[in-house]
Amino acid sequence: MQNLLTVSQVAAILHIHPLSVRRYITQGKLQAIKIAGNIRIPQENLQALERQAAPRQERPSQSPSRLLLHVFRDSDPLFRLEGRGAKPSEK
Repeated sequence: MQNLLTVSQVAAILHIHPLSVRRYITQGKLQAIKIAGNIRIPQENLQALERQAAPRQERPSQSPSRLLLHVFRDSDPLFRLEGRGAKPSEK
């Protein structure tokens, strides 16, 4: 016999809101069954969700030496912007 959990129980286990559990069910991320109008989640399906959501090995981020920095100069279009109430620039 399967161990069936309620939406509230699953929410408490995952430390999320019960509406998030219902959203997982409607999105197909979590398989559930309906018994007499009540939603129940088999414990095996919860464990499968936890395995699927386990943190994966991330790729190392780019080193700072590979990051491109933009150096602003006086000739940059950013400094030539004119807006409402701005005095016309003198050239």
